[in-house]
Amino acid sequence: MIKSLGVPYWRLSGYYFLFFVTVGIYMPYWSLYLRSINFNAEQIGILSAIVVGTKIFSTYLWGWVVDHTGQRMRVIKYASLFSALIFIAVLFVKDFWALAFIMFLFAIFWSASLPQIEAATLSCLGESSHAYTIIRLWGSVGFIMIVWGGIQWMTSSGDPTRTSEAKDRIQKALLGLLLVLASFLILQTINPEFNTLRVPSTSPSSSSGD
Repeated sequence: MIKSLGVPYWRLSGYYFLFFVTVGIYMPYWSLYLRSINFNAEQIGILSAIVVGTKIFSTYLWGWVVDHTGQRMRVIKYASLFSALIFIAVLFVKDFWALAFIMFLFAIFWSASLPQIEAATLSCLGESSHAYTIIRLWGSVGFIMIVWGGIQWMTSSGDPTRTSEAKDRIQKALLGLLLVLASFLILQTINPEFNTLRVPSTSPSSSSGD
């Protein structure tokens, strides 16, 4: 027997796309940015390690919060909002210890997002967890596009053509996000059913005969 399961496909895939575009911007270029504002190797290492180190306890902390409140989606929304607002402060701070404190706060909130969105996705899919790859694929698309565009830009060596191609690729990655969000809003207005992913789920057929 085949049955269908409705999943908020565009909201989940759009979140994965945005999250991993952010990862694609942060991971390759964070150290280069810190070097450009004259931090030494030790300071760069510490500031980079803060984001990883906080995961030792922060993911368990947010898991505990979700388990005791039952507000998984609210935690995801507020954690994403506060991590974005806190990271904006990075653009205005050049002092090492102040930046370390900002990154610590950022990491606390940022580390909440991915584990909880994974849990929400699998919860929405239920027995159709095999469709996870269809949703998670958009995260990989966003990451690859933004990183490849950055590599093209960095290796363009001032060549106007290659620089233009790199900028165009990055713009297309960001445009893709806007299109995902716009299509969701349009379809949600027309008919919310259009925003559900129908995935086949097979249940074992009952055996006939004795």
